[in-house]
Amino acid sequence: MAYHRLAAQELIDSALFYDQRRAALGEGFLTEVDAVLEFIRAHPELGRPGRHGTRSYPTKRFPFRLVYEVQPEQPTQSKSDNKSSLVKS
Repeated sequence: MAYHRLAAQELIDSALFYDQRRAALGEGFLTEVDAVLEFIRAHPELGRPGRHGTRSYPTKRFPFRLVYEVQPEQPTQSKSDNKSSLVKS
């Protein structure tokens, strides 16, 4: 999973904003985002469809939605086999 550079900055800015509101709230925000990311990894199809092939899923405690694209798995070459067979990772 990779963050778009603007999304990564927004995540940092949001955590700092919540920390200014209340001590450790920014950490709680990041923990919530991590939990949603794990859920998205396990169930990418459950996010709400959006524009240009994106999906989004909300956090529970904060007014924040994670917008993502589901990328097809890329085949990679197996290093344990001398043949050039392809396996999905």
